[in-house]
Amino acid sequence: MNEVTTLEGSEKKKWTTVFVLFVVLFSVACLEFMNLRYDSLARYPYKDETSKDLIRNYLSQDEIEYIIEYSIPPNMFIAYIREPGFSIYHAAEYKRLSESQWNKSPAEIVRMVEETRTLMSVEELELYLMEGNYAYEDVSRWVKNEAPEGIQLVTYAFNLDTYLDHDHSVSSRVPYLVNLPEEIPSSSSEIRISEELIQPLQALCGGITTGLSSSRACAALQVTKGYVSYDDTAQTDNDYAPGHDEHQLGLAVDFGVEGIDDSDFSKTAQAQWLLNNAWKYGFVLTWNEEDVSLTGHRAETMHYRYVGVDLAKTIHDSGLSFARYKAQIRESSMPTPVQE
Repeated sequence: MNEVTTLEGSEKKKWTTVFVLFVVLFSVACLEFMNLRYDSLARYPYKDETSKDLIRNYLSQDEIEYIIEYSIPPNMFIAYIREPGFSIYHAAEYKRLSESQWNKSPAEIVRMVEETRTLMSVEELELYLMEGNYAYEDVSRWVKNEAPEGIQLVTYAFNLDTYLDHDHSVSSRVPYLVNLPEEIPSSSSEIRISEELIQPLQALCGGITTGLSSSRACAALQVTKGYVSYDDTAQTDNDYAPGHDEHQLGLAVDFGVEGIDDSDFSKTAQAQWLLNNAWKYGFVLTWNEEDVSLTGHRAETMHYRYVGVDLAKTIHDSGLSFARYKAQIRESSMPTPVQE
């Protein structure tokens, strides 16, 4: 039997549809209104309105959820939130670095962390920036120019036993320098050295004068080279690239004798005296004749490195150059390969 839709039933269905649509539209409108009024920081336990305004303006919704979930207080990141490169996920690193680099601006703190964090931890960065070590500009230069080549930045560049070669650099670091004292003969009035070398050089000068029974200051021995800067190394023909020459440490000097070519220096009485006695004053050869066959590096009988009296005696007693001594130290500290 066919159903018969009455007029009354048709009207009822129409109004039911209208009512359903109204409910749907009303619900959507309510949700939109709630979204407009919803405070994403309602669950954030910190009530500082100034901080909340900055958070709303500078953080995405995901980032806001992050600080809420982990209860990260505003004093951890608010100082840095407006700086270029800021990331809320690195806030703890900014805070950590700012504690040791208290005199740096928030912008500098953010820049230092973001430029270096893929290559070193903030703890390592703090070591590099400790007093007497590196300026941040030196670290930045290394990060930008050398690190991708696998060069290691020496951690404690101020140590007397710091050794530089093709794989180890001090970047553009400048040590504390003084002019070579006037009583020490030199080939130039512009030679500078680390302050730590003054007394050892004065003592060596007196020692060689007495040892060679000479009436001339330092027995005619003179300093021909001291500190060489990063930029000057780049402009000269050198065995090592800028940052890798130990003359940049201010702890190395080249000697000569007035009127004698460098190529003939090794034949002089002064050179022989240095070979036998320089270690007593804390100076050692970085490369000797044996290094030519072992490492391929040419011997430099005029080039001496100050390492302190104790280490100089150890190196002298070993019969090694400074370069070979440091190579043995590195080899002995390497892990033993696992035998399969």
